[in-house]
Amino acid sequence: MRGETYVKSITFGQTFGEANWIDYNLGLKCQRFEVTVGVDDTAPPKSGARVAVWTDDVEHVIGQTALGKPLTAKLDVTGVLRLRLEAVSTVGDTNAEYGGDIVWGSPRSWCTS
Repeated sequence: MRGETYVKSITFGQTFGEANWIDYNLGLKCQRFEVTVGVDDTAPPKSGARVAVWTDDVEHVIGQTALGKPLTAKLDVTGVLRLRLEAVSTVGDTNAEYGGDIVWGSPRSWCTS
């Protein structure tokens, strides 16, 4: 994203207007979560998405990301059972100038055993 490589990342594609997500079980053992999220640099120029992190049933909107405009999130996840990373494509249609993968770059959580 924006020319920087995130070796340990989570990447998924977009479907216009639909939420794409992945869930993680934190098991009530973590205190902090950090991530940089954005559109992959190889995406078409008009790519973008609304990105959010859910902690159990609470949505934390990170914002609107676009090509070359990654966002950073730092969350307190104390007492959280499940963490969801979610992206909803907010631009485009079915043609090739939209879309692109969303990259959750170097996600980190601080947990106890």
